[in-house]
Amino acid sequence: MTFEDIQPYLESPGAVLLAAYLTVSLVSFRTGGHGRRFTELAAKAIGRKLNRPGHSSSQLKVSAAMLIIITVVLAVVALAALHVIAPDDALLDYLILILIIDVRGTMKAAARTEAALRAGKLDEARAEVRPILLRETGRLSEMGVAKACSESVILTTGELTVAPAFWYMFGSIFGAGIDFAVIAFLFIVMGRAFNQKLPGNAVFGRYFGALLRGAVSMPELFLTLSVLMMKNGASAVKNGLMSARTAHPCPSTGVLLSVMGRTLDCRLGGPRFYEGSSDVYRFPAAGGYNNPDAAYIGMYRRKMMILTASMAVILCLITESALLLGIGGDSGKAPQKRSDYDPPKVITIPAPDYESEINRGGSIVPESGNKGVEEKKNGSKDEKKAGSSPVFSGADGFNPV
Repeated sequence: MTFEDIQPYLESPGAVLLAAYLTVSLVSFRTGGHGRRFTELAAKAIGRKLNRPGHSSSQLKVSAAMLIIITVVLAVVALAALHVIAPDDALLDYLILILIIDVRGTMKAAARTEAALRAGKLDEARAEVRPILLRETGRLSEMGVAKACSESVILTTGELTVAPAFWYMFGSIFGAGIDFAVIAFLFIVMGRAFNQKLPGNAVFGRYFGALLRGAVSMPELFLTLSVLMMKNGASAVKNGLMSARTAHPCPSTGVLLSVMGRTLDCRLGGPRFYEGSSDVYRFPAAGGYNNPDAAYIGMYRRKMMILTASMAVILCLITESALLLGIGGDSGKAPQKRSDYDPPKVITIPAPDYESEINRGGSIVPESGNKGVEEKKNGSKDEKKAGSSPVFSGADGFNPV
């Protein structure tokens, strides 16, 4: 077996996704999350120009809709240009995936928060958890910090790790994997940047919230079903689905929190304050009955790392099976060996030798019906009766028609 035999399999969507996931998970330098941070900063800078307090509700809605349309159009044009100039589509997909998939950022912040709580440094724990939350952390108790951090680990993993991978593999069935992943990534980042719960985003963030829910619903449900592979996962999924409350703004998020809370009998959800707002948001309680502490942060970190790794493998198996079965049209064909392709056969048709015919003193007249060329003697009786003149007449030269 040569490299050319296995090259199509190395360039398959499943291999590309696994390579990108391993890179952002294991490589020491921080690769994942750069695209998210840059895009979120750019979105907030644009939002400050469009989401102004003096604008009316209708103006804010139009501004939000135009921003979404322009962002999608620019993303599609940029991706089309990259596909044209990129030397290899698999390499392009890999480079984009390691920029938009974020595995380590939230996990590292959660690990530092856990260490601060174990050391009894509540103020330090509040400061460590603040970058990964939208909540007001200054008034959180030790239990509140542990609960908020555990929920952030669960939800951020679903949004920034599972969702891009899910949409990449889903889109690969139709030959547009990286396009699906980038569009979903943009919807998620803008939905987080313009969260409706933050002050000033009640109107401007409405469309972005809907896009965020649409982008994460299927990945979160897929992540919820992945819990079935864990120990006591079936009972956790069953009890979590039965006790899940649909009062959560995003039903799939409520189901995910309920199921993950059941896996460790941990109580999640409940009231919270968001940064810059004096209003309390009361979400339904989800999961088990025990109040979380520092130990639960570490347990949820390990569970989510195991789930995301398992999810990546399952997604690859499902997608590659769909491609082998031919689902998705022409773009969903299984990879083939290069040796299986036969080079095109070239058929050479010799051209008529007009020059030799002229030198012999004859004339050549094309005959209808594509029967070839018929040679006739000079001055044939039929031609004289019809009064027609041949194309080439005699040996003296050319007689135009």
